[in-house]
Amino acid sequence: MIAAMARGSVILRDPNLARAAANAADFLWKHLRTNGRLHHRYRAGHTAIVAFLDDYAFLTWGLIELYEATHDPRYLTRAISLTTELVRHHWDETARGFFDSASDAEALLVRSKDV
Repeated sequence: MIAAMARGSVILRDPNLARAAANAADFLWKHLRTNGRLHHRYRAGHTAIVAFLDDYAFLTWGLIELYEATHDPRYLTRAISLTTELVRHHWDETARGFFDSASDAEALLVRSKDV
């Protein structure tokens, strides 16, 4: 949604879409992160569930699109920060590639990886 609104603001030359995207991104940045880590769920003022690979990927994409729409460097800085966290907790050093779940997430029988 953030990426679509940011891109739409450029295409339609509508600053209201960029503001809406920025508001959404700022909310997620403020409320879905704890100690620099992204979470999957926010409800009733509380976060839960360590974020999955696609949570990081889609928010990073949205932040990059928002940076391109607004030229506000904090969104690019945030995208870089998320990417650093993603690599730290999802990268498979042995077989290469990215796990869907974080290294410190709830223990699963198998940590899956999509092609």
